[in-house]
Amino acid sequence: MKFNTQLSESTTRNDKGNSFLDKFKIFQKSKGDTVSLKEAVDAYLEDATFEEDTRISDQEKLLISNVVGLRDLKVTDVMIPRADIIAIDVKITEEGMLSLLTEKQHSRFPVYEDNLDNVLGTIHIKDIVSAFARGEKIEVRELIREVPFASPAMPILDLMVMMQHQRRHMILVIDEYGGIDGLVTIGDVIENVIGEIQDEYDFIQKTNIIDLGDGVYIADARYDINELENLVGKKLYDEEEEDLDTVGGLIASIAGRLPARGEVFKEESLGMSFEVLDADPRRLKRVRITSFDPVTESSEAS
Repeated sequence: MKFNTQLSESTTRNDKGNSFLDKFKIFQKSKGDTVSLKEAVDAYLEDATFEEDTRISDQEKLLISNVVGLRDLKVTDVMIPRADIIAIDVKITEEGMLSLLTEKQHSRFPVYEDNLDNVLGTIHIKDIVSAFARGEKIEVRELIREVPFASPAMPILDLMVMMQHQRRHMILVIDEYGGIDGLVTIGDVIENVIGEIQDEYDFIQKTNIIDLGDGVYIADARYDINELENLVGKKLYDEEEEDLDTVGGLIASIAGRLPARGEVFKEESLGMSFEVLDADPRRLKRVRITSFDPVTESSEAS
């Protein structure tokens, strides 16, 4: 609060009552009580009189709007869904642990026993590395840290206060029956203000598709279907008949169900083959795509 007071006093002193906040208060009063704070801020940022105020850049306008918009968000709006949670079985071996840490590149993991609804806490990669450095055998139970829980309906601002108060960077989201619904990290919240944060590992992991040559690709099942159409130069579905967004959705549509790992679907008329490389009972994860010359009636006759 001290920072806010100093900022307001400094701005007022330098601009003689014409600070951003002063101008916004006048603008908000002119709009009455019929609009929300975020609506008023967005309207002010787009107002012609505000455009003359060059002290605030377009990027700063976006940040202001996003910060105010946090008050309208709930945990469910930013959480990572259950299907995408990477968690560790408390019985995992050291080899399995090293393999997981190398592959996933996260700093924290939920730890569960028997199933994901029985979460014991979280484990931090620093604790694992420290144990390895000391030459100790990894005992996952001894490295578990307590993890807070939140409801999907909790306001994001309340969540931020809770994370700050409990000094936690990860919170698990539980549904009305006590099952795990998702998780939220402080990074997920921050990205709603400044946009997606990527590091060098994100760049590698989020490429989403690998071209192996000769019309063969390995792709994340969430890869955009329109991007795939552009890549292979083919129309893969009828937009008027189906509403599809991802490669996984296309494969499920072809199969008429959610396929299992190892299944192959060859569409001669499309000139496409899809092999499910990785999947769980909830969703497809990774697929092999092969593009070849489609088989037409004329080619069959010949």
